[in-house]
Amino acid sequence: MKNSLIFIITGMAFWIPGLWSVIRQKRFFKKNIVTQGIITTYRSQQEKGARMYSAVVSYEVDGIPHQVQSNVWTTGRPKLGDIKKIAFNPANPKEAMCEDSCFMEYVAIIIGAGLTAAGIYRLF
Repeated sequence: MKNSLIFIITGMAFWIPGLWSVIRQKRFFKKNIVTQGIITTYRSQQEKGARMYSAVVSYEVDGIPHQVQSNVWTTGRPKLGDIKKIAFNPANPKEAMCEDSCFMEYVAIIIGAGLTAAGIYRLF
């Protein structure tokens, strides 16, 4: 029984934040204005011996320039000048989000659901 609860709780710790992150991005894009921005620079940091990069996307609203940083960090340097889809709040254009891949969130959801299901299965 104790092991089952550990599986269930651990699984929930994976799939709940993953699902929340996917829903948050989908809702933001659905209720705000979607446009394209251009990768103009990137941020970098050293992490566990590897250099990680995150794209910074520039976009304009009513002729006023804005920037938003991607939530995705990769070992590959973003290609400057590439187009990236973003959404912004028309009431506050600084409130924006890049359309990032939700791959890791989907992986977390799958792993978490599997652990939760295994824990429930072990209860019976």
